[in-house]
Amino acid sequence: MLKNIFLGPGRVLCGRPLSEGSRGQRRYRLSSYRSQGAIILISVFFWAVLVAAGVTLSYKLGTNVDPPPPKPRAEIKPRPATPTLTVGGPANASASLGAATPVGGDSTPVGSPTPGATPEPAPVALAKPPEAWLVIVESIPKTARQEAERSLARHKKKGVALDLLDTDAYPKLKSGLWALAMGPYDSKKEAETAAATLKPKVKGLMVRRGL
Repeated sequence: MLKNIFLGPGRVLCGRPLSEGSRGQRRYRLSSYRSQGAIILISVFFWAVLVAAGVTLSYKLGTNVDPPPPKPRAEIKPRPATPTLTVGGPANASASLGAATPVGGDSTPVGSPTPGATPEPAPVALAKPPEAWLVIVESIPKTARQEAERSLARHKKKGVALDLLDTDAYPKLKSGLWALAMGPYDSKKEAETAAATLKPKVKGLMVRRGL
């Protein structure tokens, strides 16, 4: 049976029937002897090609399989530094300590303050000088004190509370005047805010720095 299966491709290609009647039995045998070599060669070639095709197909299928993912590498932690031991032990340690000791047997550590020396005072941050911003409504010479007081009273009736200031007390203002003003304020922003509240009632006011 295996022989018929193996020689089947050659017999099919050579056109030889697998079985014949009783009359054609002798002619089949005679013809099979003449073509048996060709049948064997064709069968061997067929099966060789079939085996080669199967091997090639299995190889391609095997190469198409995705390779397994690489294993994560283990993290290598640095080894702690090993403390260096001084050869000779306490003897060398005492020698190194002795090298830092001044000649004469003084046991004062190097870098320590000298006994009796006055330490230097720490620097002190200077405070920012005041600015004294003023909202000036009117300026009147000092020789006209009564006029300045009358003007102050008129503004008070309008609901504007002002102070009568001597400009000589403020170096950045023109000296020799009486200033009808509001303030002083610590910053220009505060003075401008106060001036904004007076603009509907007073015209010509100014924001000036006094100090």
